Amino acid sequence: MDEQFSNNHYIRINDHNHIIYGFSDVFHRPESTDILITDKGGRHFRLFHDGEDNPPLFNDSGISLYKWNGTRISPRTKKELNADQPTPPPSMPTLSELYERINEYENRLYNCELEIVALGGTLQSVDARRVAAKK
Repeated sequence: MDEQFSNNHYIRINDHNHIIYGFSDVFHRPESTDILITDKGGRHFRLFHDGEDNPPLFNDSGISLYKWNGTRISPRTKKELNADQPTPPPSMPTLSELYERINEYENRLYNCELEIVALGGTLQSVDARRVAAKK
């Protein structure tokens, strides 16, 4: 048998049948759950007989590009890939929105200080509590 085409190639899938790892037995020992996709592979792993050596299995977002249907490998559809995109973080507030929030908090603080004075307290006692709380 030709040594160039006598290596086993395996894939590893997750719970959703997405391919998360592919390798040749030249470099790694398969686990019991790994799936043999060919016993006539070259030294380097290939997903497909005429495909590239060690192809990327994930896109730039870390999402698996291929799936296993129990008998063959196929590319995941654009719809499937989009469904796995992480939810984007909420947008950052604009500078003017931040200034507006600061003004709201300053107004609340000012009203609290007025209430303290109206109840007979002093602003110096409020400042003393703030300093003590930071320690």
